[in-house]
Amino acid sequence: MAGSRPARRSIPSSGRCSATSARPGGGDPFVGYEAYLDEAWPDAVQAAPGHVVTNLMGFLQGIVPPLGGLDPRQPHDAERLVRWFATEAAGALCLDPALVAPAAIRLGEGRPAIAAIPGRPGDSEMEVTVTAPLRTGGDAMQCGRLTFHALLSAGVAVELRDDGCQEGADGVPVRITCLSGDRMADALPAAMSAQGGGFRILVPAWDLACFPAPALSTLGLVHEVWAPSRFIQIALAGHTDRPVIHMPLAIEPEPVAALPRSAFGLEEGRFAFLAWFDGRSSLDRTDPRTAIRAFRQAFPRRGRASLVLASHDGAVPPEQRPGIDAAIDGDPDIVLLDRTLTAADRQSLTAACDALLSLHRSEGLALATARAMLLDRPVIAPDYAASGEFVTARTGYPVKYRLVPVDGSCLAEIDASHAAWIMASLADDPRQADPLVARAHAQVRHLHGREAVAARQQGRLRALSRRPEQHDAG
Repeated sequence: MAGSRPARRSIPSSGRCSATSARPGGGDPFVGYEAYLDEAWPDAVQAAPGHVVTNLMGFLQGIVPPLGGLDPRQPHDAERLVRWFATEAAGALCLDPALVAPAAIRLGEGRPAIAAIPGRPGDSEMEVTVTAPLRTGGDAMQCGRLTFHALLSAGVAVELRDDGCQEGADGVPVRITCLSGDRMADALPAAMSAQGGGFRILVPAWDLACFPAPALSTLGLVHEVWAPSRFIQIALAGHTDRPVIHMPLAIEPEPVAALPRSAFGLEEGRFAFLAWFDGRSSLDRTDPRTAIRAFRQAFPRRGRASLVLASHDGAVPPEQRPGIDAAIDGDPDIVLLDRTLTAADRQSLTAACDALLSLHRSEGLALATARAMLLDRPVIAPDYAASGEFVTARTGYPVKYRLVPVDGSCLAEIDASHAAWIMASLADDPRQADPLVARAHAQVRHLHGREAVAARQQGRLRALSRRPEQHDAG
């Protein structure tokens, strides 16, 4: 298009600004400024659903070289700019993920459904099959079980299957497949082929800000994605033309057998911190050594507190044991549980401790955090990734961090000194956490209670059953 380029609005380079420069009328400059950055840029076309070019995008388009050839007044270029912002900006420019989140969410939820659920509109007897890796465990298994139980509580005719058993599912109108990001490229095409027709929904589990490229290439095989966290929704929204809906998991309080601390090798009379790590994952993401460093800095004198380290997935893998042992260095205040724990054991261990210390560098679901909150245990964690969807200054103890690029994605570099300060303060005055614990419990019940999630699931399925079919997935 001939003519002058659209005028670009100047945004201050400093992180600070006055209230008047942020928004007319004053108010909190930081809250107001963030809202201003997410407002629609008046010089850009706002055409496709969910593709809103914001003031921040307009500013970046003028200074980021790969975007210089785009004209946001043209619909195609505006869509490219929004997709770049949703998928690349945080990693390429080290932007605060909170600045990218609103655009990615609009993109994921703004897209129209591409098909309707087969059967009668609003059919109350709609059948659903949920498949998940029930035998191998992990987050994808958790997604399957929690999705199944929520649908069951809503009165939906639902069946839960292991993903290795696809026979006998022909004719089921809705098929929900739960997979981890590293299995999507291999398992999703096979699952779609075995399942045949029906409305296909993917529930993906992944702990990093970027999904593997082969996994992204399979998203066209499904009609819709139900992201179990906002973090996962943001990671996928710009990579597919399918709707990416935030569908939280139903997390209910579970029965707890009260076990003495001695059952886990812990001494009575001390403030006890629990730190989980993932034996299936590399230590780089859930490294318990960060928790060890923070604990030692918080309690340089022995005997004041205890730290218990445990793997979600059983005994500590042999290749991880030497590094963890070296970090513990024989400290009697630190206990490493090197054994398989049942789900009931994990609940009892959480209840036996005084606080959860979750210094993971990235979390896709943060289920341990939510379950600790339901047990009224304060949580210390970075307010990044899925952990940040639970832990705020009103519901827990957010730990400072900075994002660093790692293998094409981003991980949080945890400020262990800040975590240590929080730990020492909490151990000195445990009652300070009472209002935070109460608000955290109420938040999880409100947003992740089975009744609330079931209503969202059922509402979405009913809405999809009323949409005219446009074309098939794949």
